[in-house]
Amino acid sequence: MKKITLSLTAIFLLIGNGCDVSRKNTVYNSPKSEEISIGVAYPASSEAAMGTHFAKGIEFAVNTVNRSGGVLNKQLKAVIRDDKNNANIAMQMAQTFSNQGITAVVGHWSTNVSYYTEDIYENNKIVMITPRSTGMILFEEKFDYIFRIIGSNQVFAQAIASNMAERAYKHVVIYFSEDEFGIDFAKILEKELNALGIRVIDRVTSITSLNIDLLLNRWNAFGCDGIAMAATYPGYVNAIRVIRQSGSLLPIFGGDDFEELSPEDLSEKYFDDVYVATLNVDSLDIDFLKKFRAEYGHSPDAAAVSAYEAVMLIRDAMQATQSIDGTAIATYLSSLKDYKAVSGVRTYNTETQEFDGYNIQIVPLKPIIFEGYNE
Repeated sequence: MKKITLSLTAIFLLIGNGCDVSRKNTVYNSPKSEEISIGVAYPASSEAAMGTHFAKGIEFAVNTVNRSGGVLNKQLKAVIRDDKNNANIAMQMAQTFSNQGITAVVGHWSTNVSYYTEDIYENNKIVMITPRSTGMILFEEKFDYIFRIIGSNQVFAQAIASNMAERAYKHVVIYFSEDEFGIDFAKILEKELNALGIRVIDRVTSITSLNIDLLLNRWNAFGCDGIAMAATYPGYVNAIRVIRQSGSLLPIFGGDDFEELSPEDLSEKYFDDVYVATLNVDSLDIDFLKKFRAEYGHSPDAAAVSAYEAVMLIRDAMQATQSIDGTAIATYLSSLKDYKAVSGVRTYNTETQEFDGYNIQIVPLKPIIFEGYNE
C-alpha cells in the first residue's frame, strides 16, 4: 500500500481555489434523489484540457443517456470537479467524493495524479475509470475498483516503435519528463524499440537553447534518425520548439498527449514532421460520429471518445446490475467480454487490469489534429 499524505498547503489551496471543500456537506445518490450522480475529475481549467473535447465527450454521454430514459429510471448527472492536475488536490477530492455518496468516477487525467488517488478509491470501494492515464505503474498492485479505458503506455510504445521500424529507423533519441508518466513511458519505449532492432543512442530530460547544439552534435555523430518523446504538456512543446529553432528537421514521435496542443501551438511551423500515436478514428462507430458531429459541428477527438466511453461503461454497469453500488459496478466491469464500445470491441484483461482493444494509429500531428478534429 502506498503511503498517502495531504499537506496543509494543499488544504489551503483547496479552500482558496473553491474546490470540493465548499461542497463538503453535499450528499448525492440518496434514495430520495431524482438523479444518479457520477464524479468527473480532471484538470478542467488547464490549457491542456481545454485544448481537447473531453468536456464535450462527458456532456454528450450524459445527454445521450438521459435522452434514452436515464439510468435506473433516474436522470444521470455528472458532478464535475477540477483537480488542477495536482495530486494533493485530487486526493482530497477523491475522499470528498466518497463522503458525498459518489460510487463511480471518471478520472483522473494524468498518470502523475491517478497514481496517488487510486488507493483512496479502492479503499472506499468507489469505481475509478481513468480516461487518459496510460502509465503502467497504475497497476503495480492488484486493484478491484480501478479501470483504464484508454490504452496503456505499453500499447502506445508498441505502436510508436513499430512505426519507426517500418520507416527503417536505426538510431533514436528518447526525451522524457522526470515524473511517474515520463519515466514509465520512456522505459517501455526503449524496450520496444530495442526489440525491433532500433538502438536508443541517448536519453535526455532537458532540451534547451543552452544545450541543444551539444545534443545535436552528439546525436549526429551516432546517426540519429528520429526522436521519441515521453513527456507531458507543456514540456514537450518547449522541447520541440528548441529542436526546430536549432534547424533540426529530425522527425518527432509522441503519444496522444500531443493532442493537448492548442490551435495557436499547432499554427507554428515548428510542429511540422511531428507524429502522434492516437486513437484510430477509422475504428469509431459511424452512428456515434454522425450524432457527435450534428451536436457540436466537428468530430470528437480521442479525449472525447474516452470520456464518452467511460460514462457509458458506468451506465451499462448500473443498468445490468440494477445498482449504483461500487462493488456491483466493479464486478460487472471486470467480467466484460466483447463489449461493443464506440471505439471498437473491448474485453477486460484480468492480468493488465485494462480493457483490451484500443486501436492506435500513427498520424501527422497537424493534418489530423489541427484540421480533422476542428473541422
